[in-house]
Amino acid sequence: MKFLVQVVAFLLLTISVFAQAVKKPEIINGLLTTITTKLSNFHPNENDPILLIKTRDNRGLIFAHDFQPLTFKAYGSNYQGIDPVLQADFSKQNNKNTNLQTDKALVISNSGGSVNTSFDGLYTSTISPGDPSLAVGPNHIIQMINGVNGSASFQVYDKFGKSLTAKMYFDQLPGTSFNGAGDCITWYDNLEDRFVMTEFGDSSKTGINVNTLIIAVSQTNDPSGAWYVYEFYTDGYFPDYPKYSNWHDAWYGMSRDFTNSYLGNSVWAFDKKKMIAGDASATAQRVRFVSSSNKYNSMCPIALAGNTPAPTGTPGMFLYYNDDNLTPESTDTDSLGIIGFNVDFTNPLNSKASIIKTLPVAAFNSTVCETRNCASSANGQGYDVISGRIMNRPYYRNFGTYQSIVATHTVNASGTGTAGLRWYELRKATGDWNLYQQSTFSPQQNTSCNNSALMHRFIGAITQNNKGQIALAYNSSSATQFASIGFTGRNAADPLNFMSYFEQIATQGTGYGTYGNRWGDYNDIVSDASNDSLYWVTAMYGSVFGWRTKVFSFKLGNAPQRDVQLISIDKPLYCENYCSNLIAPVIKFGNSGTSTITSLTITYSLNNGPSVAIPWKGNLLPFEETILTLPEILFPDGKASFNVSLSNVNAILGDENPTNDALSVSTNIGIGNMLPFAESFEDSNFPPTNWILNSNSPTAAIWKQSLIGAKSGKQSAAFSNFNLNENATIAELRSPVVSLNGLNGVTLSFYTATAIIDANKSDTLEVLISQDCGISYTSVFKKWGFDLTNKKNLAIQAYVPDSSDWKKTVINLNNFTSTGKIIILFKNRSGNGNTLFLDDVNINGYNLPKTDLAVETIISPSDFICTPTLQPAFRFSNGGKDTLKAAIFSYNYDTDPSQTINWSGF
Repeated sequence: MKFLVQVVAFLLLTISVFAQAVKKPEIINGLLTTITTKLSNFHPNENDPILLIKTRDNRGLIFAHDFQPLTFKAYGSNYQGIDPVLQADFSKQNNKNTNLQTDKALVISNSGGSVNTSFDGLYTSTISPGDPSLAVGPNHIIQMINGVNGSASFQVYDKFGKSLTAKMYFDQLPGTSFNGAGDCITWYDNLEDRFVMTEFGDSSKTGINVNTLIIAVSQTNDPSGAWYVYEFYTDGYFPDYPKYSNWHDAWYGMSRDFTNSYLGNSVWAFDKKKMIAGDASATAQRVRFVSSSNKYNSMCPIALAGNTPAPTGTPGMFLYYNDDNLTPESTDTDSLGIIGFNVDFTNPLNSKASIIKTLPVAAFNSTVCETRNCASSANGQGYDVISGRIMNRPYYRNFGTYQSIVATHTVNASGTGTAGLRWYELRKATGDWNLYQQSTFSPQQNTSCNNSALMHRFIGAITQNNKGQIALAYNSSSATQFASIGFTGRNAADPLNFMSYFEQIATQGTGYGTYGNRWGDYNDIVSDASNDSLYWVTAMYGSVFGWRTKVFSFKLGNAPQRDVQLISIDKPLYCENYCSNLIAPVIKFGNSGTSTITSLTITYSLNNGPSVAIPWKGNLLPFEETILTLPEILFPDGKASFNVSLSNVNAILGDENPTNDALSVSTNIGIGNMLPFAESFEDSNFPPTNWILNSNSPTAAIWKQSLIGAKSGKQSAAFSNFNLNENATIAELRSPVVSLNGLNGVTLSFYTATAIIDANKSDTLEVLISQDCGISYTSVFKKWGFDLTNKKNLAIQAYVPDSSDWKKTVINLNNFTSTGKIIILFKNRSGNGNTLFLDDVNINGYNLPKTDLAVETIISPSDFICTPTLQPAFRFSNGGKDTLKAAIFSYNYDTDPSQTINWSGF
């Protein structure tokens, strides 16, 4: 039966593809609206009334404010957890990607990547997002962004960053008659030696809505000269997120089409020969692709890199991905698809667009989070990572003996909401396209720390040069870093599936820089038209004044001869509270150069105080690393900054790349958190500061912050046992060190909420206390099943707590006061049950008096007696911290004189 189902699915797919292939394209006549004067002679008027007609603001397109967000149903992925081809750091041995070759001695990365030229680009502080794009010719650069009124803003520069024109707005060009709305793209056609600029806007036909693609072509190879401006009117729908590619026979494009709902994605072909000539009869052809699972939403056209076109007859190509999590078919797999568009402008009946190849790839999850607040930032807010698209833009290069395509998109790299960059290289030598290599770039410092400072990488841009070097640029952010711009890369001979160049931060973010979590919908990277080894990038970064852009070039050069790299400070860790002030720091450093390192000096200091320098001698071979424990240091109580640097590499010869020689880490030593201690998980960072997450889950299932249930406030900590399918998975949430300050009495209280999914499936919550800084633990609470919940009915769906479901637990911790400091561990053991919520953790303490004798109850006489004689009896207790050895008790009956009893104990 399974075979029959698969055959039927294949036939249905074939029928669908065939239907798309024979569908006649729609013909759209271009409107040549103007031929501009030379831009170098044009001086824009900042008071032009057209600039008052706003199409975009800090929320995005104004006319689309009321559009419902485009969301796709999640059906569940066939694979969950850590990305199976994850490059977790720059060490080949420590990566999950099992396809890494092992025939080379590469251990740590190549440090030969370097920024060549860098200058500030355009910005518009009141618009979001920026959408920067870049064109680089032999002598000129064009940068475009979304401008102050919504229309694209652009400027022409030389390659040193000198402005060759004024800053201009696309819809302000002399002779134009449209209102621009941005989503700008620019490129240099190296086959035709022309520049192209685009955006969408309203039409000079109608003057309403955003229903037109506007394309301008430079008359010559000088972009500061005159331009032809064309409009292509899209009757009846909004062509959102247009992307373009340069090809030998046409300029190809893509749009995501909307009316009141998503219609599908269209592929476009524009008659570039006529447009370059300024021919008013230029046309475009369009075919729309529709899928019940909306997989074409991720589509992007593939652009030519270099000067060698694809072989004759090669269609314009478009790449999309299919995420099995977003498709209902249980047999579906994660894959890439290539659409080919064969266009004939002379006889459009010969034109056709169809799927020409599907390629299974390593499993991925394209959903990083369910909101725009996916990538954390240093102010507790976040950034939209745009994880639903192939990023602008895949690049094709013809190497003669083979053809290659590189592409990237953002994925959930950790399985727990860390954005990383999945990238691919496809190759075609003879026959058909095949997957040559793939990996997910998400390097992190390997520590036992919490994930509050995990680095997110998103909105990637990828290309390759004629040497086969692949360059990847992107934005990055974390809970301690605002949106920045970084890059990495690899050489053709490097181990497959591995970005071998150490990550370089080209521009460090200094502020949040955006509104409502919106970030640039894309960045741009291109190879220099004159020097193919030079890559040019434009991207947004965060500043205290709003978002800004940078234009810069970089090279993936050879590693220097002498380059020692301080890889990490492994102890102390920024996220630990240490119980002892005496710590022996541990550092890791490596040889990123090509010569053996035999000596260096290690210098360290506390809180920028006096430095201590110690010599190191050894035999560190190229691309090897070592771990070194430094002498014990007495750290002061409280927060401390520990700084380390390396110098004097191989004595007087020195380090040729000092940019990677120093690191600093902040930590909290000795004191611990004072009582009362309270945690309600309301902070935007999770886990909270100095809390620790651990898990033995193969899919990295951990405690997470929940927005759907809380005892107080709006948030809680939660572990989803629902549909986990990992029996006996243990996930730990560990508190910071808590100081008891010599208290005699301590209580721990917390609230839990959970439900039972099945009488045979029971999850367990255990609470443990450590008095030796996490070395050993004592259990003080352990419950499961109906003992753990207030909800007695079974819950077969994913559990969301009501206000009455919360159950309070109070635990006496008086037996743990002797050591003065404790750590509390909340341990969830999964039994394939339902979600467990934890909220309002409180630790309170008090001091007992030295002596406190308390009469608790009178045992005799009772309320009713039958005899006139009796033996009085009462119960008393010692509530003080000193031993009670003697006491005098007095008693009397009614008005009788008091009598006394002398008591002595031990």
